[in-house]
Amino acid sequence: MERRARLRKIMATMDDEDERKAALPGGAFEEEYEEAAPPKKELFYTEGSALLKQARMHIAHYSLDRAAARLAGAKRKRECPDEDETAEQADTIRLMRKVTNQSSEIADDRPSAACEFSPDGSTLATGAWSGLLKLWSVPDCQRKLTIKAHDDRVTGIAWHPSPSQTPDTVQLVTGSADKTARLFSGEGKQLGSLKGHGERLGRVGFHPLGRHVGTASFDDTWRLWDVESCTCLLEQEGHSRPVYTVAFHPDGSLAASGGLDAIGRVWDMRTGRSIMALQGHVQGILTMDFSPDGYHLATGSEDHSCRIWDLRKRGCVYTLPAHKSLIAQVRYDPNDGYYLLTAGFDNISKLWSSKDYSLMASLAGHEGKVMGADICPDGSGTVATVSYDRTVKFWAPDTYEEPVKAEM
Repeated sequence: MERRARLRKIMATMDDEDERKAALPGGAFEEEYEEAAPPKKELFYTEGSALLKQARMHIAHYSLDRAAARLAGAKRKRECPDEDETAEQADTIRLMRKVTNQSSEIADDRPSAACEFSPDGSTLATGAWSGLLKLWSVPDCQRKLTIKAHDDRVTGIAWHPSPSQTPDTVQLVTGSADKTARLFSGEGKQLGSLKGHGERLGRVGFHPLGRHVGTASFDDTWRLWDVESCTCLLEQEGHSRPVYTVAFHPDGSLAASGGLDAIGRVWDMRTGRSIMALQGHVQGILTMDFSPDGYHLATGSEDHSCRIWDLRKRGCVYTLPAHKSLIAQVRYDPNDGYYLLTAGFDNISKLWSSKDYSLMASLAGHEGKVMGADICPDGSGTVATVSYDRTVKFWAPDTYEEPVKAEM
């Protein structure tokens, strides 16, 4: 309306001759329309450091090898007569329908916000609002180690993809509301601190290569860090509101970020370009996870839904009305991706078949909102959940079967 008002004002002060001149090329009317024209979109690049270039080269070589191995494995499964993937998935789904609560422990004096299994499945790490990082044995849920990781709330936890017993090797990263992420050995020794974000952190994650860490922050960016030097390699913009979660493709070729602007973005780690926008959620995206198959991505949102995205089709292929409140965590089965775990603020976690997205099991038992969840990578089907009720719970398939009574 402002542009129209200005045009009316100009015309009101003109006589016929002035109007004729204004309508000619270069006249007042044309200038007014040029002023109101929308700005043109331009592609621009920001020059990166030599360390970033070197990291991109390492990631490119690593991801190509991983992708080739993944595709070769998928081809072998299809062509080998001794492997029936459909039957294998059916057996897994049948087993996971029997998941029940196996143990429950008080995890902290304050709500527990995040948890993740170690790559070998022997240990669970939990982080709480007290700033404590705790390690628990699996499956007996006995506390092994307590670390004062931060002075403020722990908001995210991730394990290094390669387990190591060396005391001076980075094994864990934690993110916090104190604006920092910190690196720890498996014995609890702090080995580094990642400083640079201007606001509190959300989720954190290790790149599959193991040399880099991703952190999401409320300063509207996510960052890529070098683990060895604790330097920031990349400060990635692209969201208009706080970034809450970041996840890496199993091949290491892609990263995904989700923000409170309700938009997710998929980034090519080898070039730095945003290659896909995930538009569909109506509220903020709080959690993301790539499937081991390499082309599915799950997102959980404040709008109570979980969306499944197909990178090949560049769009959403399924929407799960999964919970009655926001979804705090989504996790694919880390081995084959046959099922999906969602955890919500409605106090429940759920297991879904990735074949037809039917509900397999509801894990009810927490008295408060479930804030974190993970699936053990050892193939046992063990699930861990942490909650606002300050407890950590282990769930696993109940394999006990009642003996069949013999007929008389």
